[in-house]
Amino acid sequence: MEFFNAVIDTALLPKVEETPLQPVAPAYLQVLRWNWRIAAVISLAAIAAAWYFVPFLHSQQWAMFLGIGWFIITAFRWLWVAQSFKKKAYAMRQHDIIYRSGWIIQETQVCPFNRIQHCSVSSGLFERRYGLASLSLYTAGTNEADFTINGLDEATAVTIRDFILQKIAPANNE
Repeated sequence: MEFFNAVIDTALLPKVEETPLQPVAPAYLQVLRWNWRIAAVISLAAIAAAWYFVPFLHSQQWAMFLGIGWFIITAFRWLWVAQSFKKKAYAMRQHDIIYRSGWIIQETQVCPFNRIQHCSVSSGLFERRYGLASLSLYTAGTNEADFTINGLDEATAVTIRDFILQKIAPANNE
């Protein structure tokens, strides 16, 4: 028996970039903004506590420096949240699931169904308030999710989870 390893023309391979992606639920932007608000208040409280309890910070210059620094960082974070939300999208294909995220650094993850060991749907406090959920996919060799799609409608997340479980059920029973 002779070994044969044919060359594959990469121009003929399917392009993930050409796959139409479904954006996450619009309400997820509100969840991100609530998370931003909480982080902004906590960081402001930490800065105020540092200014109050650290004696060498008790000057108008330090107060202005800390205030302007906090404002710039939180404003950039607000912009980051809004811009990165626009890029979050997913797609289901016959053999895999795709998830794109990121604003400045975009990441596209593709997970074949035959590599998925299990998947789960979860929702936090703000996600439940807006009827949203997150879908986490786990492959072999790790205790952490390989990737999580946040901002799905709860019904959509459950439907996708059930679909994936159906796809992987025969593979897990062998």
